[in-house]
Amino acid sequence: MANQVIIGALFQEGTSQVRPPYFNGKHFSHWKVRMEIFAKAYDVKVWRVIKKGNYPLPASTPPLADPDDMDSYSKEQLEAVQVNKKARNLLHNAISGEEYEKISSCDTAKEMWDKLEVTYEGTSKVKEIHINMLVHDYELFSMKKGESIEEMFARFSKIISDLKAFGKPYTSGDQVKKILRSLPTTWKTKVVTLESQDLNKLSCDELRGELIAFERTHLKKTNQEEKKKIVAFKTSTEMAENEIDDPEALQEEIAMMSRNMDGLMRRYRNTKKGIYLLRRSRQHNEQDKNDVKCYECGNSKSLLHDNSGK
Repeated sequence: MANQVIIGALFQEGTSQVRPPYFNGKHFSHWKVRMEIFAKAYDVKVWRVIKKGNYPLPASTPPLADPDDMDSYSKEQLEAVQVNKKARNLLHNAISGEEYEKISSCDTAKEMWDKLEVTYEGTSKVKEIHINMLVHDYELFSMKKGESIEEMFARFSKIISDLKAFGKPYTSGDQVKKILRSLPTTWKTKVVTLESQDLNKLSCDELRGELIAFERTHLKKTNQEEKKKIVAFKTSTEMAENEIDDPEALQEEIAMMSRNMDGLMRRYRNTKKGIYLLRRSRQHNEQDKNDVKCYECGNSKSLLHDNSGK
């Protein structure tokens, strides 16, 4: 949703190849990157003027009597003037009326660009703080729990875009390696497969496609199986808890088991094998009794003290 808001703000105007990206005071870092791309495509000399300042006029012989008299300019001088003017015109057409007030006093395209940078990015010291914060976000970047690949790439692209706007770009290879290191252990099999390739030849878009495909097939199937196990475990646990929480039902089940056991024992005693085993058990009990002595009188064959002396 946030990305849609940014895109909407950036594309209010300037959607054609002949009109520059439009800046209305919002999302300066994004506009700055797009403006650089547009200016270079428009004329690389124009971008040079915006970043480094006006081209100096080639010396003329004799010196110009009237700098505003274009008819007295040489061909080389006219070319320099034209590039300088094109750069200034490009920036004027790329900003809203409110932003124009900030740069109306600037005489060159570079002054205009620098004024916008200071306004929205701060001084060099403030820029350094912003860069350090972005680098920190980049170094600690990782996939969030429950986040999709699309959502993760959107966050990552924002950080990369902001870093590039501050003049600190990362190569495609660095970005690919960072993304792979940012994935949780559930992605281990896919990460190992990808790392066996030459990552410097793998673009971020290709990596994104690979990870989305893996997410939709393998991980989706694994997650479904895990959910089934969790549901089955919860169901069995709830059933057990319900049984334990009902003392009357538990007592009734114990009584029923006891009655069944008593019935089985009675039927067993009436069998030949049961009678034999019971007799053997009685003999053993009598034998064990002979080995028992009273702890007071020492009389054998008696479990209790015989006061009569017999």
